[in-house]
Amino acid sequence: MKIKITFDPEGIYDPEDGIIDAQQLVDDYIECLNEVEDADCIAFLNRSEIGKAVDFVADMWRLDYKIV
Repeated sequence: MKIKITFDPEGIYDPEDGIIDAQQLVDDYIECLNEVEDADCIAFLNRSEIGKAVDFVADMWRLDYKIV
């Protein structure tokens, strides 16, 4: 599944051409979690369906997106 980031307050993903694979977004978030060793959240994301995981990450990072 591909998503387009339409709003990114931190400017990490460029809204102009911010089309990325949904799994990449989740993997980026998990990479950040690995730095703080949040095993419970990592396990949750790995067990979740990709849509639910993307919704969770988008909420945590205050991103808006649409499926493309």
